[in-house]
Amino acid sequence: TVDELKAQMEKEKGDKAQVFNKRGMGNKAGTRSNVLSELVKAGTITADQQKAVQEALRSQKGTDKTTKDLLDSLVTAGTITQAQEDAVIKAYDDAKAKLEAETQKRLEEMAAKKGTTVDELKAQMEKLRVYRTDK
Repeated sequence: TVDELKAQMEKEKGDKAQVFNKRGMGNKAGTRSNVLSELVKAGTITADQQKAVQEALRSQKGTDKTTKDLLDSLVTAGTITQAQEDAVIKAYDDAKAKLEAETQKRLEEMAAKKGTTVDELKAQMEKLRVYRTDK
């Protein structure tokens, strides 16, 4: 039923938030920050370069500039090298792929528990999302 699905989604949302917060991946900005911190630890970029990248990404809000556009401007300014830009983009892409795989796995597990398919589960979730926004 919709009520059961709603209760399950709320539980999953709480569980997911706990996992993401433990990993420092609670939101897109958190993920980016975590990725950049890992690059600093690996010696790929410096802490100052990390701050410059973060500031450039913050300036992205409300614009049509892509992450690559912003990183290109840091390369042009001499703040980071092209190799460092490539490493940042690859790290972001890898983190995104990992998050998407984890999300897909959770959806598959939830669908299996409910005896349904992932597509059916997504449709149910979309109905619930629309229901919530209609209130």
